Amino acid sequence: MFIIYISLVKQHLSLGTKKKLGLIQALMHHPKILILDEPMNALDDRSVEQTKKLLLDVSKNGLVILSSHLKTDIEDLCDEVIHVAEGKIV
Repeated sequence: MFIIYISLVKQHLSLGTKKKLGLIQALMHHPKILILDEPMNALDDRSVEQTKKLLLDVSKNGLVILSSHLKTDIEDLCDEVIHVAEGKIV
């Protein structure tokens, strides 16, 4: 019932709110590996900082893999950064 309700409500939410809701849904299952695509995209500055703190906390008990086209979004979060250009690791 809860997941169905969220799916119906998500149609009317901003992209930033949808991103936050998606992250919450993923974290509900306490994953050992969390893969995120552009997790900071469409978030306001306050939400970016909150998300960074949350991801740092999650990474203490598991692996967080994320992608971003903005280095500033991830450079203070990551232990390792892999750059990809034209489909190749550079």
